[in-house]
Amino acid sequence: MKIKAILLLLSLSSIGILNFINQPKVNWVSWQQAQATENTSDKKYFVWIYDDTCKECKFNEKYIFTNQNVNYLNENYHSILFEAHEPNDILTKGGNYQNLGGKYHDLHALVLTLTQTIHQVSFPAIVFLDENMDLIAPINGDTDAKELLNYLTFVKDDFFFYMNINEYENSIVGQ
Repeated sequence: MKIKAILLLLSLSSIGILNFINQPKVNWVSWQQAQATENTSDKKYFVWIYDDTCKECKFNEKYIFTNQNVNYLNENYHSILFEAHEPNDILTKGGNYQNLGGKYHDLHALVLTLTQTIHQVSFPAIVFLDENMDLIAPINGDTDAKELLNYLTFVKDDFFFYMNINEYENSIVGQ
């Protein structure tokens, strides 16, 4: 009886490990890699701004990047992974951005520009950019898997031109 229980436990453990291994991963690129794709694709940009010390960021990475969201991101967006305390300067068409040092808790200036905040940034932050890497909208703070998918479809299909996210979510209730 003990052997059967051990074998059952081992088989269930291996199934869990295989599911974890087979889980799709977001095709993250750096800001510099994303700039190389600017104007060469009809995909918009999804920017995930995180802080290495942020527990909420780590939690969200596990639970909002579901298989459905990862597949949707990989198919429809260039996904940029951006650490809020990036030490290197970044040159964009908007200027040269650099880490601000101790004055702003070592935040990178590009984070403040993208999130449209002055001092307080909620992590993780999501930013959507158009095909030319121009700002569409920042989303500061917490979100869940369903909300993320709503944001992804809202932006990808250009609904933001004629309605806000609340109107969009109300229009898809029950679908």
